[in-house]
Amino acid sequence: MARVVKVLAGLMLLFSVQLHAADLNKVQVGQWLASYQAVQQWTKQHQDELLALDAQSFFDDDQAASDITNNPLYQDMLRVLASHGFNSAAHWSQVGEQIMLAYGASQQATIKQDFSKEIADIRNDPNMTAEQKEAMLSLLETTQQLTEQFASVTEADKQAVADYVDQITKLAGQ
Repeated sequence: MARVVKVLAGLMLLFSVQLHAADLNKVQVGQWLASYQAVQQWTKQHQDELLALDAQSFFDDDQAASDITNNPLYQDMLRVLASHGFNSAAHWSQVGEQIMLAYGASQQATIKQDFSKEIADIRNDPNMTAEQKEAMLSLLETTQQLTEQFASVTEADKQAVADYVDQITKLAGQ
């Protein structure tokens, strides 16, 4: 079950189309965090049905996803999201992505320090083969490149998540 929730959340956050969105506000952040718990419960209740579907198409905002919008499961999910103030799955996903980017930007100094330490640890690890080191360093480099997106985060978005850092950290660690 936890795997399904993580996969679904990851799909929603990582593969959603980032829209040119307005700045976040604290109300949106609070709504999204509250809705995340509801989405987890909904996902648990419908995990078998979700595995049988292309669940990512729930969160796409293009015409190719139009077939899925007639699915009763999709309509049920929209009711859950609407009860938390979101008018579509794509909107919910976009706000979640914006929150996670703002959170990452607010944690950027720590992340850079962690990357530097991890890179040094890998390079100096006598128990890793050259191939293992290369693979790990490549993964870290890719992840580090993703953090470059933090530069585009607005101050308003960072301020909107500031009061929720502990909750987001807990959520990110699940």
